[in-house]
Parts: sequence; C-alpha cells; structure tokens
Amino acid sequence: MNTRKYLESSDGHSVYYESNGNENGIPVVFLHGGPGSGCSESSKNFFDKQKWFSVFFDQRGCGLSKPSGETKNNNTENLVKDIEMLREVLGIKKWVVFGGSWGSTLALKYACEYPQNVSALILRGIFLASSNEIDWFLLELRRFIPKNWKSFVQNINIENYNSSAIIDYYYNAIFSNNREKAITAANSWRAWEEAAMRLTHNIEQPGEKKSNINDSLQNDDKILSSMKIHLHYLQNNCFLKENELMNKVQVLKTIPTYMIQGQLDTICPPETAETLHEKMTWSVINRVRGAGHGAYEQPIKKALIEALKVVEGKLKNGT
Repeated sequence: MNTRKYLESSDGHSVYYESNGNENGIPVVFLHGGPGSGCSESSKNFFDKQKWFSVFFDQRGCGLSKPSGETKNNNTENLVKDIEMLREVLGIKKWVVFGGSWGSTLALKYACEYPQNVSALILRGIFLASSNEIDWFLLELRRFIPKNWKSFVQNINIENYNSSAIIDYYYNAIFSNNREKAITAANSWRAWEEAAMRLTHNIEQPGEKKSNINDSLQNDDKILSSMKIHLHYLQNNCFLKENELMNKVQVLKTIPTYMIQGQLDTICPPETAETLHEKMTWSVINRVRGAGHGAYEQPIKKALIEALKVVEGKLKNGT
C-alpha cells in the first residue's frame, strides 16, 4: 500500500504525508532532520514493506508541505500536534517513532507529550537543542575546519563571535528582501554543514542526494525555503526551554528506546547521546565506531536496521 495525501491544519498549513508497506504490519513514523530538510526516497529503504507500515511526513514548511518555507504557526508544539493528528487520521493505536538528528529531538518531544501512543523509540545522532550543542556546531567545530569557518563568518562584523550573533546574521540575511543576498547566505550555511559532514563522510552512498550549491534556480528556491525553516527554529531555540527534554524523559521509562550514535559525529557529538543514555537508564545505545552523522553511512544504516529488527521481535513477542 502506498498513500500520498495532505493533512490540513486549522492554521493554514497543508502537511504532506505518505504511507508505505503492509497495513497489518508494525506502524512506524519517520521524523526527518533539519529542521527544514523534508523526507527523501532513500528514507524508505530502512523499512521492510512486508513487516512495517511506515509513515513519512514533511514537517510544516518542508519538502512537499505547503506553503513552502512558511514560518507562521510553525513551531515544535504544532509539529507535535501534527504528528498526533496524523496518527489519529490513520487510525493507529501505537507506533514506533524513528527520528535522527533534529528528528530525534522531535521524537523525544512527541513521546514525552504522548507516551501512551509510542510503542518504541529509535533515535539516531541525538540532538537536544541545547545551547552547548549549538555552540559546538557554530563555534567549537571551527578548530577542525578553520578555513571553512572563516568563510562562514566572513561577513559578520563583530569582535567577539558567539552563536547568537551568527544565527542573527544568517536569519536576517535569509529573510532579507534581497533575493541574491538571501540565496548566498543559505548556500553559505549549507556549505558549512557539508564541510562538517565531510570530515567523516566523503563518499556519497547510493540513493543519497548530495547538495550542490551551484544548482539550478529551482534548487536555490528549495534551499532557501529549507534554510528559512532552519534559521527560524534556531532563532527561537527550537521552541524548547533549556534542558526541557532531559527533564521530562522519565515519563518514557516503559518505552523501549534504542540510540544509534556515530562516535565520529561532528554535527551532533556523542556527548549528548551519552548524557541522555545516563538519564534514560533503560535505553540501549549502539556506539558506532568510525561513523559520523549521516543516516546513510553504511555502519549507521546497518545499526538502524538492526535496531528495527530488535524492536520488531520485541513487539511481536509482547515484551
């Protein structure tokens, strides 16, 4: 079964979703990263169509959801409401929540709000939207790629660099009425992300789409829309209080939780996953040696598929 539809919200958003696989299989919802990325065809390769009923949706303003790049009424709380509405529309009692990077943040937020509707959690490249994590990505990572960082911050006229100043500059540039300035800024941010990813992941995997900052006008529009969502969330601390998720996870203690963390993850370093694992003492963590952040790096993909198999066994046996 393959269904593609839109979920209409009451506040002006049309959220695109798609379901795949066996209607009688184990329900799972895939939460993409970003914020701002959208789902891809390669996301579907994690789930055996005979065993899983998988649901994918493009978060507000992302991918095929409309309006593209729209930030009004776009916040974490509303994304959580969309996920729950989608579950109700599809008539699913409980589902596995599968999310990586920003998707892991959203998975935890949703699960803390609706623990009774979650049968298991599979989380990759853990991100909790803390100020320390943002500082790592925007400031401390420069020690590994200083030349790229200098290019990234070259237009920011401040003496003492800090994360807020960098986010403010890019937010204002990307939301500027000057299209050329906005696209240049969006591509510059994307180039910084790619430089960080390339520290550990140089080979493009089959089915993985690599960004190209010199692409067509259509791709410029796509990147700009994605970056509007991304900076909108960062500008607002992802609409989460500091340590909000860490302070709530005890409500998840009856939910099987599996973390997949690349030990060379430059985007979401292992420290966060370890801290969360210490708090969620019932969780299982797979520390993937030699792997970075990308879901499609072969060791990470293999670990995710193994976690799905474990969850499948547990749910079928009622354990």
